[in-house]
Amino acid sequence: MKHKGRIIAAIVVLATVGAVVAGLLVSQQGARPTVTTARAGVQNLSVTISAPGTVTAATRVPVYPPAVGVLASVRVTDGQQVAQGDVLATLDGTALQAAVDRAKAQVAAADAQSAAASAQLAAAKAMPRDTDAQARARDA
Repeated sequence: MKHKGRIIAAIVVLATVGAVVAGLLVSQQGARPTVTTARAGVQNLSVTISAPGTVTAATRVPVYPPAVGVLASVRVTDGQQVAQGDVLATLDGTALQAAVDRAKAQVAAADAQSAAASAQLAAAKAMPRDTDAQARARDA
């Protein structure tokens, strides 16, 4: 009898556990999941993509300095975007200024020579001219 009581108790426990599990399964099947919705609309979308690659310039333009000289500084870096009129580099003006000063001195010297020649010409024009007869008499 003891054995029969244990079997009945085990059957009752198993039936209770089965009923609880069945109840849970049925209640979960009937429950609806929560869904969040949003109204559709038109808007701008910004997407950033990072990828390896090679960039080539659309246009290549040769760059030449306005004068020959020693490079003093470079104001841009490789790959930097520049626009027309941007200063890319500067030249050392020391040698160029010395050349300008020498040229100005040469111009001043030429002006002085020109003034002296003009004065000599004016003096020569102001002198009385000898006639051919006077020149022959003097030479004789």
